[in-house]
Amino acid sequence: MNKWVIVSTTTGVAALVLGYALGHYVLPPSSASSPATSLTNQPFSPSPSSSTQLNLDDNLPGKDLSPQKTAPARTLSSILKGSNKSSFDKSRELYLYAETLKAEDMPSIIKELESIGQGRDRYISSSILSARWAQLDPDAALANISPVNNRYSSLLMISSVFDTLASQDIELALAASNKLPNDQTRSIALQSVFTRLFDTDPNRALLLIKEDTLKPNPWAYTQVFSEWAGKDPLAASKAALELPMGEVRNNAIEGIASQWANQDPNATLAWLNAMPPSQARTSGLQTMLRQWSENDPIAASSYVENLPPSASKNDLIGSLAGQLISTNVPAALSLVEKTSEGQARDRALQSISYQWANNDPVAAAKYGASMNEGNSKSSFLRNIISSWARNDLNSALTWVKAQPENETKAQMFNSLSSQWAESDPQAAAAFAQALPPGSNQANFVSNLANNWAQNEPAKALSWASQLPEGDAKNRALSSVMNQWANNDSKAAATYVSSLPAGETKDGAMQSVASSWASTNPSAATEWLSTFPESQKKNDAYFNIAREWARSDSFKASAWLDKLPAGTSRDAAIKSFSNEVVKSDPEGAYLWAENIASAENRQSQVQSILSRWMKDNPQAATAAIQKSSLSPEAKNKLLQPKK
Repeated sequence: MNKWVIVSTTTGVAALVLGYALGHYVLPPSSASSPATSLTNQPFSPSPSSSTQLNLDDNLPGKDLSPQKTAPARTLSSILKGSNKSSFDKSRELYLYAETLKAEDMPSIIKELESIGQGRDRYISSSILSARWAQLDPDAALANISPVNNRYSSLLMISSVFDTLASQDIELALAASNKLPNDQTRSIALQSVFTRLFDTDPNRALLLIKEDTLKPNPWAYTQVFSEWAGKDPLAASKAALELPMGEVRNNAIEGIASQWANQDPNATLAWLNAMPPSQARTSGLQTMLRQWSENDPIAASSYVENLPPSASKNDLIGSLAGQLISTNVPAALSLVEKTSEGQARDRALQSISYQWANNDPVAAAKYGASMNEGNSKSSFLRNIISSWARNDLNSALTWVKAQPENETKAQMFNSLSSQWAESDPQAAAAFAQALPPGSNQANFVSNLANNWAQNEPAKALSWASQLPEGDAKNRALSSVMNQWANNDSKAAATYVSSLPAGETKDGAMQSVASSWASTNPSAATEWLSTFPESQKKNDAYFNIAREWARSDSFKASAWLDKLPAGTSRDAAIKSFSNEVVKSDPEGAYLWAENIASAENRQSQVQSILSRWMKDNPQAATAAIQKSSLSPEAKNKLLQPKK
């Protein structure tokens, strides 16, 4: 499935916390009136709301979490301070802290939250505090979603608010979700509503699904159909096959297979095997086998091994091996070794690598070290070391250092860089500078800089700026500024503007502008216009014009029209015309004629007209005859191809 929501260890932790937070905070209020009611009258405007005292339930372990205890007077920064605290300890303190907050406290708390880096602390805090705000005053919480800089934090808040609304009034929640300003946020809200709706009225939920309500995020169908299959698998399976072919139908089938396999694997298998061969059928079988192997690994393995040779069988072997590695390593390895050498074997090895490393990293690394040299070995060991380092960085480092000096060892060090940057960036930096110059050093430095910048961008930039001139320094600076700009574009831009003139500033300017333009091209180009003409500015304008033309060519052309003449405008026009020539060849040609440099204009006009000639010779011929090209260039374009 193609999930646009972040998929990572950090995200997984945040998702678990969000689920827990919803259990504590997303509860129907006991009073007769609900703050959500105002959403029907005044869409998403903040409304005053009396603070409701939060009571944590008795399931949260530890005496300190009993509802009778009063949380100590703490601040958000003091709770998150200290690397010796576990995620659980921080979560526990955050719940107690959230209990003390009132609706009027929340805007300043969320603003403070925005100053936290993009690490696990940010996501855990966002989950708990946004759920608390949603309980206190969903109107105000929703109204403040858009100002939150971090997209994932915004999605957490949306999910919290709409789960609260749906638990109180499904119709009100559906109406409110349809007033959200963009497709992605609307789909996240509807997913929360649909989870509730399938509990009460699955036929109504199906009707809305057929109306393409969740179109922006087809993967949401996995969850809603899984919920339905848990209650009525026959009705859910029939409804899924009535959906049109495509990603939506595929995801619905996966959701049903995952749930139904727990209840009746044979019935699930019969349903899937009755389908014609397709990606949906293969994905459904993989999902079903994951569940089946948990309950009856012998039966699941026997089924896969007896299938006729095919690409689908190889995919199923990899999926099943990944499941078995947690409980039966020999059986998992036996399955992997039954696949033929090549991509099928590599995929099967990848499917077992992370889980094996979580369970027994030493055994997994030993197995990887025994493999024949090559890409398969390198890829497998990178996965093992990356997973191992998340749980025990020092042991993983010790093991890698003991390996023979070769390309595989260098790649394993690169896999360590993200965890090393989080726990001890100074030590990782010292190691990076001790590496011999070359691609291995450049790769490690770039990875380190990127990960360090997530939490301490200024320190990462200071370190990268002091590196010796060369590829490693250039890549490190680019990584830092890209990461910083992704997290906080304005802060990164302000820092770059304060740098002294030189290559470092020019390179950082290009990185920030390119990253910023992906979310707010207008702001990025306005900031970029304050810099003098340079090759780096040209490159930045070229990248912005390309991306903006893809997302909104009308606004991009309006921006081009306002740019002052110069080399950066020429670069932007060239990029824009290249991007739109397929959809609007005449517009692309007319823009190319606006390039100031005569030499560059002739080259670009000729390129655009040549491409237009292949698709529409008649229209292109008329344009060629009116163009600014030389007679020789015109004749060359008009001459029939032999």
